[in-house]
Parts: sequence; C-alpha cells; structure tokens
Amino acid sequence: MAGSLRSFSYPSNLIARFYKNPYIGILAQQSLLEYDPLNQLGFDSTKIEYSSNLGKTIGALNPSEYWYFWREFFNFGEINILSEGELEKIDSKNLFLKLAPLKI
Repeated sequence: MAGSLRSFSYPSNLIARFYKNPYIGILAQQSLLEYDPLNQLGFDSTKIEYSSNLGKTIGALNPSEYWYFWREFFNFGEINILSEGELEKIDSKNLFLKLAPLKI
C-alpha cells in the first residue's frame, strides 16, 4: 500500500470481542498478526471474505457488524431508524472517544 493513507478499516470478528474497548481489540489483533510471521496461529490475513449470512461472517479477521458496540450508543427499536429526538440523545462525545486511538 505504498502511498496509501490507510484511512479505511473495519472491525473484525476478533476486534468485536473487545467492543467495550475497541482500541485494546485493535492492539490485540495487530500484535497477533505482527508477531506471527509464520502464521502459526492461523490468522492468514489474505483469506478475508466480504460475504455474510444474515450479517454474520466466519473467521477472526473477517468483518463484523459490531452490533454490541453500536447498541451501546444507538437505541434501535424494531426498525433501525432513529428519530430526531433519539439522535439528539446520543452521547456522541463518548462515541468518538471510544473510536479514537489512545495516546500512549
């Protein structure tokens, strides 16, 4: 990816397990990939599939809907549309803080 800004990503099924603290999940996934050059753990990042069955994917590195995380900030009912009033109640400051990387 020479010359790429690398500004696009998605939460994987592995990262989704850390939905209360996504940055820790990202660090865990990054360390599992970077410190396993022989792929002994089986996280072969070249086998990522972008297909799902009712929103569910199989494999640690495949995309996740990340539903538990979103549900913490968005109170969806039976239909996943928020009213103007519900949008105003979203704790956007906390949402952005959880999505931003920590300064260590």
